[in-house]
Amino acid sequence: MVASARGGWLIALSLFATLLISTVQISSIVGSDSVLKYVLPVEWITPMLTVWIWYRPQRISLPLIWLFGFFCDAVFQQPLGLNGAMLVALVFACRQIQVLMVDFDKKFQYAIFLFCLLTVLLIKSAIEGFTTGTELVIWSLGPVLSAVMLTIVLALFRPLWVRIVDE
Repeated sequence: MVASARGGWLIALSLFATLLISTVQISSIVGSDSVLKYVLPVEWITPMLTVWIWYRPQRISLPLIWLFGFFCDAVFQQPLGLNGAMLVALVFACRQIQVLMVDFDKKFQYAIFLFCLLTVLLIKSAIEGFTTGTELVIWSLGPVLSAVMLTIVLALFRPLWVRIVDE
């Protein structure tokens, strides 16, 4: 997950922590008949990865993210390669945005980052939805909530991220 040794442990720790959080069975917490079971399964890994791409894109290694995605596929019992392909596509797109939009305002770059995150998550959810046969409304709620969660995480933890990851 990291391209340089300094601070790489923090990236790996945060991604594995979000993987553990994502494995919690929401239906056992809220009940199997609750509507919240469709709203709460928020994708946690991709917003955390987007935060790291935003602050330290040079520390994210595409081959290691691809392998991490394969590990996520095994943990979540999803089609092999789905998470790896989506995470690599997200990292690549966000890196290209940062390179091409150096002179643009950070808020505009953030809006494009959100669009990339939402697109990748919607594609992933659509593939999962078509393979499991769930309805369109159900599988499109998680990615929208993940994009909202990314905004909240960036706003709340910005001072902490800047202090931790500054070199």
